[in-house]
Amino acid sequence: MLKKVGMVVVLLAAGVALAMYLRGWPGSAAPEAPVFQPQTGASAEVRIADLERALASQADRSRALEARVAELERLRGEAGSGPRTPPAGAIDPERVAQVRERLREEGRPDPATLRERQRERRLENLVGAGFTRERAEWIERRTEELEYQAMQAQFEAQRTGRPGQAGMDVQRALRAELGDEDYERYLRGSGRPTEVQVLDVLASSAAERAGLQPGDQVVSYAGTRVFDMRELNALSREGNPGETVIMEVRRNGRIEQVPVPRGVLGMSGGGLRGPPNGGPRGGR
Repeated sequence: MLKKVGMVVVLLAAGVALAMYLRGWPGSAAPEAPVFQPQTGASAEVRIADLERALASQADRSRALEARVAELERLRGEAGSGPRTPPAGAIDPERVAQVRERLREEGRPDPATLRERQRERRLENLVGAGFTRERAEWIERRTEELEYQAMQAQFEAQRTGRPGQAGMDVQRALRAELGDEDYERYLRGSGRPTEVQVLDVLASSAAERAGLQPGDQVVSYAGTRVFDMRELNALSREGNPGETVIMEVRRNGRIEQVPVPRGVLGMSGGGLRGPPNGGPRGGR
């Protein structure tokens, strides 16, 4: 009899220890088991029966906890192997693939393919303008490098509060590296004008007195090739105000030399600035 009681006590103690261990498992929410208290003065048979009931109760609780632990492990496994939400601002490769697939089904190219096609078209246009393929690729890359440098200059100027130092001109820098002849070829290959189109002439202005007319195209000013209105304005501010300089003007397919006083011209014109199909108005 005592041997049987001792075995029951050992089993009960092991069950209690297991329950306490499992209760500390993260995520477990099982209620605490009642503490077994043997009846004082009870007979051996009564105490054995109480121990057996407590052990059975503890075994049920242990099985419940084990089932809970198994469930948590399963859920953790699914969370570790399942799809994860990318952090904010990150590119989701699956989302990109879905967009590309949808565009392909709709018969439209994805953005990356579209950009590559546009780049290839620009290169073909430059080759058509007389550049070699290697030279065209260099111009394309160099333009991007200059644009990045301009962005850095603008950022630094804004950061230091000195916007006047952000005046890097990408086209002017590219022209300096290419030279006027190749730069003109580059503009033609890019579908942009290579001369300053006279759009309007103000009454009683120096441009009107010189005989400039809307539709004329200014090719050079004081011997310097000009490609846009800003260049023309900058040249008009050089030298001595009022001195006579020669402007080369294309009119009806012919180049004419027009004398004008250096200074404010009083005309508006379009040129390089803006998209390939046109340019903004400007004037002095």
